[in-house]
Amino acid sequence: MAYANKYKITMASISGSITELYLLEDDYAGSIIEYPATTIQLQYIPRSDDIFEPIYTSQLNIGIDVTDDIENMPNLTTLNDRKYLCELYYDEILEWTGWALSDSVQFSFTTGRKELSFNAIDGLGILEKIKYPLAEDYVLSDFNDCMFFLINSLNAIAFPTNLNVITGISYYADGMDDRADVSWADPLKQSYLNFALFITNDYEVDNCLSVITKIVKGFGARLFQAQGKWQILAVSQFAQETYWFTEYDNDGLVVDSGTTSFNGLIDGFVDNTTGLFFVDNSQMKLLRKGYNKVQFDKNIEYPSNYITNGDLKQIVSTTHAYAWTEDVNGALIFVAPYPSRLSNDYYIDITNVVAPYNASIRPTYFPNIAFNEVVKISFNSNLVAVGATVPDAFFILRIQLQTPAGFYSIDNNKEWEFGGSSYYFEPYDVDTTLTELSLTLPPAPESGTIYFEYVLAKAASSYWK
Repeated sequence: MAYANKYKITMASISGSITELYLLEDDYAGSIIEYPATTIQLQYIPRSDDIFEPIYTSQLNIGIDVTDDIENMPNLTTLNDRKYLCELYYDEILEWTGWALSDSVQFSFTTGRKELSFNAIDGLGILEKIKYPLAEDYVLSDFNDCMFFLINSLNAIAFPTNLNVITGISYYADGMDDRADVSWADPLKQSYLNFALFITNDYEVDNCLSVITKIVKGFGARLFQAQGKWQILAVSQFAQETYWFTEYDNDGLVVDSGTTSFNGLIDGFVDNTTGLFFVDNSQMKLLRKGYNKVQFDKNIEYPSNYITNGDLKQIVSTTHAYAWTEDVNGALIFVAPYPSRLSNDYYIDITNVVAPYNASIRPTYFPNIAFNEVVKISFNSNLVAVGATVPDAFFILRIQLQTPAGFYSIDNNKEWEFGGSSYYFEPYDVDTTLTELSLTLPPAPESGTIYFEYVLAKAASSYWK
């Protein structure tokens, strides 16, 4: 889409500055139509009453005098929520960008001057209805930096030219570069998250606003639009006289860095040279009790689902599951699809395979876990023994943790064994079939990568999911 200026709405402020609002329309090729403004008001609205609210949406309230040219006034009777792009300039400097709303429009039918009133929004609210854009071949255990997730989410607002992002956060963990190393050293670019954090166990993807909120709130910051850019500033830092900033373009590349400030001097109107003053020449001071102790109570949640395509619903090569690896030697193994169920099954048949009678499946991508983290492995497995051969076990489960020190394995006592090659197995019972297993591992002895593999041995067939 190629947006071009269609309307120019002008208003002079009491400070002598000129405010200009342009309405751009897709594929417009005519001359600019001008109207005088009766009101242009930019509001910042927190999404909750939390004093540390991380997301401030902004709304532009616009009133224009259309008396002398009713025929050409903006046509807001449309279902296209991106028909008009609004760009607000203050003394020819871009201050704000948003989309005009068509669901709150007023037109006065009077014998005097006729006014058209409507609103425009910055698009942050739209993100609550847009799922975070994931690639089709995403892997839950893959990770990327916080700025990657933020920019992908903000770009979903779909401005013709996505806005740059300015961050003003200077909280660092051990091992990170800080501003003393390089001026653009931003913790958001040095902090990493798994894709799994934004996906539920039902494989529902978070919306873009939820993704932004989680990250911004995690850094004690606030996101809003100002100076024609997205600002992500630490609540406890951006009121300082100066603060460090890093500016990114919409591809996540650093374009500027250094120090800046939002501070301005509010003075009386007489002899004022700052452009900031109280419009009625009066002011009120609010006195509130201070906070002598700040205490945060927050549950830190981790994704519980680490397995890519854990429901086996993504099938490739006709009957094989994406992101799963099969080890077979002539065995029959395929995915049994069930469109009406929450998950598919893996069917493994080794009844006609010569010794040593085994086949296995395992995820292709394995996650990292932290020291002392507890992992729970759960699945369903139904085994059918064939002939006189009695299996030793319903299945064999190989679970290993690879660490810098070496391998740990889970033995049949559900304990970590260092340097071994132990297996966990469920003993076979001829009178029953195992239908569900939920295995909670002991706390990880070290940080590392966890592996597991489902192995079927001796002549049998199994449904597994």
